[in-house]
Amino acid sequence: MEETFRLIEKWDDPHFLAARKLSVALGKESSKLSPEEVIKKVENDSELRSSVSLMLNYFDFIRLSIKNERLDLEIIKAQLGPVSIITLDRFNAWIKTQNQIYQTDIAEFRKFMTP
Repeated sequence: MEETFRLIEKWDDPHFLAARKLSVALGKESSKLSPEEVIKKVENDSELRSSVSLMLNYFDFIRLSIKNERLDLEIIKAQLGPVSIITLDRFNAWIKTQNQIYQTDIAEFRKFMTP
């Protein structure tokens, strides 16, 4: 149970700030940016790319913790499910440029977080 709350608290990690700021901006600009523009934005800014990668690695850590029954899925899903799905949707174009193993892991995480 402690692991569940630790991971929820980690969502506010400053390393995710650049990715979270862009995610909010993408939500506001979603009709204006093409998938190619999202990819360019992430690829052309090393700080942003690092932040997005760290955030997605965080999601992957949650995925592994769920698979290994280290946390309470229902609490994690209630607290992080909606925001994680929105975030994955906004960065989907960039995620699709990554290797297949990475994409498969993200897809599995998405299934865990989907109501």
